[in-house]
Amino acid sequence: MGNRFLKTQILMACIFIATTSLGQESQNTKTSPSPIKNLLQTGVILGSSNNQNKAPFSIMYSFSYQLRNQFSVGLGLGYESFKEAQMPVFIRLEHPIKHGDVDIFAFTNMGYSFSLENREAHNYQYSNLDFDSKGGWLINPGMGIKFPIGPSSKLLLSVGYRYQKIKHKAYNTYTLDNEIHYDSYNRISLHLGLEF
Repeated sequence: MGNRFLKTQILMACIFIATTSLGQESQNTKTSPSPIKNLLQTGVILGSSNNQNKAPFSIMYSFSYQLRNQFSVGLGLGYESFKEAQMPVFIRLEHPIKHGDVDIFAFTNMGYSFSLENREAHNYQYSNLDFDSKGGWLINPGMGIKFPIGPSSKLLLSVGYRYQKIKHKAYNTYTLDNEIHYDSYNRISLHLGLEF
């Protein structure tokens, strides 16, 4: 898990550096604001006391194209630490609700989260199972606010509802059968981000 997490952090850092330099170059050559927006967010996905991992870490990067009516459509990816590490790949839809000194917006992230590691059978109930984790579908609607911090940068705070389903194929070494197990998460997402 440590090596995969480090590789994911390096990937996110490279994406951030590349998009920042592209954004600076476009500011030097254009006077009008670019319709392409980059968003880097970090936060937690808060769960109930019934969940083993109560607040998985989450880091997300997305880039969006802003249409004339301020509605934006984009793509994103991330890293999240549920019981097993996950890499969500998603479509991001965002719609403004109010403009002013502080912008209010609604958003939806939806896509598929790929498992980066297989479940380990720590629980005696699963001690005879060899897991192959597959990931699953996700949806994350919510609302947020943006604070301008520069000519083309904004600080963002968002909260939302997160549903995540994760599928695990398992080979039972005792009965020699194949089994399917599912995890379903209903959580609150809380992220702080930078739009540039």
